[in-house]
Amino acid sequence: TYYFTDRADLMHATVGLLLEREQVRRAAVTVSGTSPGATARALVELLLPPDAGSARHQGAVIYERLGEALRDDDLRAIVSRDYSDLEAQVSRVLSATALTPDPGLVLALAEGRLLQWLASDRSMSTLVAAVAGDLSTLTPATPAQPRASAGPLRLPTGSPRPEVSSAAGQWSRAVPEG
Repeated sequence: TYYFTDRADLMHATVGLLLEREQVRRAAVTVSGTSPGATARALVELLLPPDAGSARHQGAVIYERLGEALRDDDLRAIVSRDYSDLEAQVSRVLSATALTPDPGLVLALAEGRLLQWLASDRSMSTLVAAVAGDLSTLTPATPAQPRASAGPLRLPTGSPRPEVSSAAGQWSRAVPEG
C-alpha cells in the first residue's frame, strides 16, 4: 500500500519512477550501423520505446512530465536530471557512429520531430525518416574540427537589426538599431 500526502507527492513519485525506468531502458539502446537511418532509429528509440503497446500514448505520457515540471520546482529538478541523462545518451549514440553534431541540437530536433509525430497520424517509419533527414543535414561531408567558443553572437553597433513580422513569422525588413 502506498500513501501520498497530496497530488504533488504522487506526481513526484510517479514521474521519478517513470524516469528511472526510462534511464535504464535508454542505457540499453544500441546503434546497429553507421548510416543516418540507423542513428535515427536509435535516437527515436531513446525518446520512445519501440515495443510500446501504443507508441503515441507512451510518447504523450513521457512529454506530459514537462507541463507538470513547469509548475513545480521539485519536479523540475527531477526532469532536469532526466534531460541531462537523455543528452548524455544522445552523445553516446552519436559517438558510436562518429557523427559530430552537437548532442543538444540533435536532441532538440529529434524531440521536435517526435512532438510533430505525436500530433499526426503518421507511421513510426515516417518519424525515423524525418530524424534521419535532419541528421543528414547536420552531418558534414568531412569530420568537424574543434571550434573555439566566440561567445554570444552580437551585431555590431549601428548594424541593421532584423525584425520578425508577427503576421507571417518571416524576416521582413531591417530596422536601424537604437
